[in-house]
Amino acid sequence: FLPNLVVPFLAGALAQRFGAGRMLVATQSVAAVGHIAVAVGAQGRSYAALFAGRVILGITYESIDVMPLPILAPRFRDGWAMVVGLFSSALRMGS
Repeated sequence: FLPNLVVPFLAGALAQRFGAGRMLVATQSVAAVGHIAVAVGAQGRSYAALFAGRVILGITYESIDVMPLPILAPRFRDGWAMVVGLFSSALRMGS
């Protein structure tokens, strides 16, 4: 519960400092590392690797919720509420 409150604020601050596009690519790269850790943990039956991978993925998934919004904002000025709603609901479909 606590990471769900802290990580989006941190991700937003980093996106403002370094740019949303760069941070989105960085976040997805870290998520790929998390996926690899989960795969290695599953193959090798390593609960530590599975756990580490899931922690990484949990943090990156919270960040991925925030990162695309500043990229989309200039393109949808009039329908901003609709874009945020569609984006958030689309993210929830996969979980």
